[in-house]
Amino acid sequence: MKSYIRMLLLSAVIELFACSYAPHFLLLNHSSQAVAVYVGESLEKIVEPGNYVELAFSQELALAVGSKRYKYAWRAPAPAEKYMEFGRPTERFALSIEPDSNVYARLISDGRPSNVLPSQPSGFPLKPITPVGND
Repeated sequence: MKSYIRMLLLSAVIELFACSYAPHFLLLNHSSQAVAVYVGESLEKIVEPGNYVELAFSQELALAVGSKRYKYAWRAPAPAEKYMEFGRPTERFALSIEPDSNVYARLISDGRPSNVLPSQPSGFPLKPITPVGND
């Protein structure tokens, strides 16, 4: 029975990562400053306080707040059935950057990041690894 469950879980994980679209996430800027989103060295978006953007999930994302650019050990919050929104071209989840520069998991409500910060799942909030440079 245990091997059957393992095979079922492995099958679900392979199916999730084998899809042709990368998962997306909604990034809410809940800080008091504009946040610049970088993929590698390329500026992708600027998110004003109180606004959010939808981004493709990538380990190369970095966030610049003020003069500091931060990298994070990006991950999706779990369990998926609580934090993920399904039924779009890609799965998506919501995160927010807060005034402490940490990234918190959020629920999705009416297609946008919820205004209420839930209790954080394991591994959250994501703390900046280290500043990776100055803007």
